[in-house]
Amino acid sequence: MLETEIKKLNSQIEQLNNNFAQFFTQVATVKVEPVQITAEEVEQATDDNQLELEQRAPEITKDSLRSLCLVKSRENKDNKAKIKTILKDLGATIVEDLSENGLGKANDKIGAL
Repeated sequence: MLETEIKKLNSQIEQLNNNFAQFFTQVATVKVEPVQITAEEVEQATDDNQLELEQRAPEITKDSLRSLCLVKSRENKDNKAKIKTILKDLGATIVEDLSENGLGKANDKIGAL
């Protein structure tokens, strides 16, 4: 009884190995043609992606950034000093001192903590 089960398992393992060998042989023979892209196409795609990101990005307010700072500082006590450093690098001592441009930069850096 046990011997027949072992034989069945061995045959299934062999079948799987054969399937893997066939699969990897097929994958190895697939040829990928290089795509030629002009500088204008790259620039256009970059502009389109940036515009799409700006349109999808949620509006960052000083209140939302302040809330993020609180959450991050409560997650890890070391983050409090890091947040102060980030604000200082952007020319502010508190969130209220940040410009609209600084809000996005601060949000990205603090969110990464």
